[in-house]
Amino acid sequence: SNQTLSDGSILMHLPIPMIMIDENGKIVFMNDKAQTVFGMDKLNQSIKSLWSHTEINRLQKVLHEESATELLELQFNEDEFQARIERLPAPTRNKAIVVITFNDITPFKRFRKQQSEFFANASHELKTPLSIISGVVETLQGPAKEDETARTSFLNMIAEQTNRMTSLVQNLLELSHQQVCPDIPHKDIISLHHITRELMQE
Repeated sequence: SNQTLSDGSILMHLPIPMIMIDENGKIVFMNDKAQTVFGMDKLNQSIKSLWSHTEINRLQKVLHEESATELLELQFNEDEFQARIERLPAPTRNKAIVVITFNDITPFKRFRKQQSEFFANASHELKTPLSIISGVVETLQGPAKEDETARTSFLNMIAEQTNRMTSLVQNLLELSHQQVCPDIPHKDIISLHHITRELMQE
């Protein structure tokens, strides 16, 4: 009896949401985290109150012993979770036969979205200096081939756009390094005055 109470206390205070359901799909247990995320009113309600038809079909596979474990991603309000559905080896005292644990993947999803947007913007930014350099080189090889004044001006333009691309590539490399070594502290000195002046010139 004491062991059962201890186990129940551990499950109740797990840092991840946990739900148990019976053979009819009724929620018979929710730990503290699950009640916080999904609401205390969901206890003793059907799991259908939380999930869509597609997600219920995945659950039915476990309930009917067609699958021992199912993994799926779902969204609740503004948070996204990876749910793991597993059939218990035997019914519990509250007649639960399936346990569902939820891993919050919201930060990961947001990071991937920001990463995708960053690379899309970086690719767009790289196209501009490349187009300018390509046009300048074509001009130097053609109409401005013998124009010393124009050649000096165009070479300065190529140098400026090359520096711009170098800066963009450096940012991409820095982002890649942060992903590989996220725990290494960064002690770079950043000149806000210099950055502000560059932005105003653009």
